[in-house]
Amino acid sequence: MRKVLLVVAALGMVSFWGLTPGLADAGLPGGSFIDVPRNHPAYSAVQDLLSRGILIPTAGGQFMGDQPLLRYDAAIWLHRA
Repeated sequence: MRKVLLVVAALGMVSFWGLTPGLADAGLPGGSFIDVPRNHPAYSAVQDLLSRGILIPTAGGQFMGDQPLLRYDAAIWLHRA
């Protein structure tokens, strides 16, 4: 039972952070993250990873670059690469 709860919690976190492919274009004006300004040093790298489908925005179209990177997220990104 505990394993089932952990799996359900993990799936909830994945969908909350927008890591599911179904949310790829949710709220994206012009195919970019709404919280990464064009003058940011990482803009072109983030856009490239977005265009390749490695990075997926949250449901609100955000990258949330100020949030810590979880090992789960890193594993998903590396797998997509």
